[in-house]
Amino acid sequence: GSPSAGEPGPAPVADRPPLRGVSGLVRDAQTQLPIPGAWITWRLPPPAVVEQVLADPGFSDPRFAMISDAAGRFAVERLPDDLPGSFTLFAVAPGYAYRALTVGLARELVVELTPMGTLEVRVRGEDPPRVSLTSREHAAIARELPAWGDDPTAFRIAHLPPGVYGVRLESDPSGSGAEVVVLAGQLTRVELTQPPRERLAGRVAAHGGGPLAGASLAFVHAETFARVEVEVDAAGDFACRLPAGRYAAFVVHGDSERRVGELVEPGRGPLLLEPGPSASDSRLRLTCAGGPLRSRSLGIARVDAPLTSLLFLSPDPSEPGVYVCAAEPGRYALFDGVCFWGVVPLPGSPTLDLSPRTLEVELGLGDLEAGERVRGELALVPLPLLEGRPDLAARLPALFAREFVASRDRARLRVPLGAAGAYVLVGQSDLGPFRERVDLTSGEPVVRCELALSGR
Repeated sequence: GSPSAGEPGPAPVADRPPLRGVSGLVRDAQTQLPIPGAWITWRLPPPAVVEQVLADPGFSDPRFAMISDAAGRFAVERLPDDLPGSFTLFAVAPGYAYRALTVGLARELVVELTPMGTLEVRVRGEDPPRVSLTSREHAAIARELPAWGDDPTAFRIAHLPPGVYGVRLESDPSGSGAEVVVLAGQLTRVELTQPPRERLAGRVAAHGGGPLAGASLAFVHAETFARVEVEVDAAGDFACRLPAGRYAAFVVHGDSERRVGELVEPGRGPLLLEPGPSASDSRLRLTCAGGPLRSRSLGIARVDAPLTSLLFLSPDPSEPGVYVCAAEPGRYALFDGVCFWGVVPLPGSPTLDLSPRTLEVELGLGDLEAGERVRGELALVPLPLLEGRPDLAARLPALFAREFVASRDRARLRVPLGAAGAYVLVGQSDLGPFRERVDLTSGEPVVRCELALSGR
């Protein structure tokens, strides 16, 4: 009924908060005919759940998904409050492939689906396998594959968009895998063989024979640089199974990793990993703009040999600007986060006057629509450091990545730069990974990067 005298009427349309919702049409990409019973959701669901839901045409639960009606229409007026202004929407229907698209709120959408492809993977080997699926074209759909039925060596995923996919054994540090082409409306089968594994066991001991408290281990494959983290018990004992190959052993304390011994091979008997006597303390006196440099992320990485230590520097509380680290003799890259200062010989007590500048990194994704945004993390890593230490390609960005938000109108990110030269912009985003080379000269105040994300 009408409001009584003195009661407020409906708020004017202009004063109402905008609805956090989307609506639109789902149709066949080839025939343009509407698709009833399509499932539209804002979180990529597990394949097993998709199979169960799509088999039930009566399923409808707005907490999880929207279901298109007989005319292919869907609508929801209220999405979860934690969704950002633009987000990834997923759509799938019986007989059709996943579709992932970045959308904004309160928009009318047309979602076109293509016939699905199905991938079946079987793994031969003695250990329970883990299989991952990757795709540059469809990065949002990349995932670890679910087991198929009761057979732990069989994996199957349906509703895949046509394209080229990489299938990799995550449980194999040697990097075995295959590249497969998934075709629309067809079943693609691939068989992988796990390499035989050998036991690798032993003890980690401090210099002098006692247990090394608070340590863990990492074994890094000498050719693929894949890491295997291994727990160490209170007595210093460890055991794992690794494929044949040569591995570098690292004792890990926090973020710092110290190389121990020569390359090791599984199946060669018990190991005794002993870091040995402490290396000579190196003291670096660092100044910036006439005063002592103050930083919490200073580190060094040896560059005259691959697969060597990555160490973080400790400030000397009695002397501002002085940092201490026990380093084996060699040439080390000095960095602050991923800001590269250059190469210094250690051990020693060098004094360096640093002159940093801030670089504006301008990210461009030119084909985004108005209001559409892409979120992610990136790191600017010096190319010479990655060429000398390719194993750091993933380690440094993982430790020091910076968040960004990019839109059609571009976005700028302030990045400290220690030295001009060739860098690699690496990172992850809503639409997939990226890796772009950037050449920086000393006079550039802004570098513009056009990122290619998922083929866009």
